[in-house]
Amino acid sequence: MINIPFSHDLYKHIANLRPNIIIAVRGKRAFKPRYILIGDITKLNWNDLQLIVPGCTTKFTKQVWLYQQIVGEKNHLIELNSCLNEKEHTEIMRYIEIFKNHDCSELFQVNDIITKNQLWDDFTTIRAKNDHGPHKGLLGLLPKYFEVVSSILAVRGMGTPLDRSQHY
Repeated sequence: MINIPFSHDLYKHIANLRPNIIIAVRGKRAFKPRYILIGDITKLNWNDLQLIVPGCTTKFTKQVWLYQQIVGEKNHLIELNSCLNEKEHTEIMRYIEIFKNHDCSELFQVNDIITKNQLWDDFTTIRAKNDHGPHKGLLGLLPKYFEVVSSILAVRGMGTPLDRSQHY
């Protein structure tokens, strides 16, 4: 693979692109996918770039290949497919926005904010009533979406394990 020499102009174009795409990637020995939110390509760390674009040897070359893929200059080196449909993506991005805007450190805090502000109707695709041990019917996320959100935000649930989850 050819390394692309650094260009300030091209770097500016890359830095100004904000695709907000959620993708699932899997390392060589990974059983479960890792979810990455591609917001600012220039802020992706080496490990994320390596998972998304494994064939390039420099960070800038990886950023250029990813940028070209997103803006439609298909190179067939990588295939970026969102792992979510548009509604799922929109709801997860909104959930992440609440997490960040309220300086949350745990996902239950977001659930509490959504409940307090009666916003669960904005999350009709990803919401669930969850049972955790003696705690029944807690409003939260379906397990599939919990995995996506917790992977992107690098947080884990520390409470009682999930016994049951039902979409509502």
